Amino acid sequence: MIKKIFIILLLIITVIVIKYIDNGIRTHDMTFYQSKDNGYTIRFESIVILNTLFYSLMAIQPKRKLLGYLKHVIAGFGISVFWGIFCYFLFLSFDDNYGLTYHVVTIIISYSSYFGIKRWKETTPWTFRGQG
Repeated sequence: MIKKIFIILLLIITVIVIKYIDNGIRTHDMTFYQSKDNGYTIRFESIVILNTLFYSLMAIQPKRKLLGYLKHVIAGFGISVFWGIFCYFLFLSFDDNYGLTYHVVTIIISYSSYFGIKRWKETTPWTFRGQG
């Protein structure tokens, strides 16, 4: 139950962060820009931070060891970097509404990739845990 509350709070925080960053970029606040990147750097940073936080919250289980949490955090970081770069090049050719579409789609893909990986791990017929 607490895990669901954390996830709902994280989704609310995600919406607030995306809205805050989008507002800063649309009002041409120079703290949201780094050279001529149109605010994509801060969007990418928020994707990485939010997805890493999401993966760490999804790892909450009783009696889980620190190594299990670290695996989830590293996986969340790597997946967010991959999808952030992939979606950046995908949306580079589109007129992207100040990068909002890139931000939202990348967050959705990054968050949903956790469930895809989890389902894939549950349905694979083989494991590497020493089981025949």
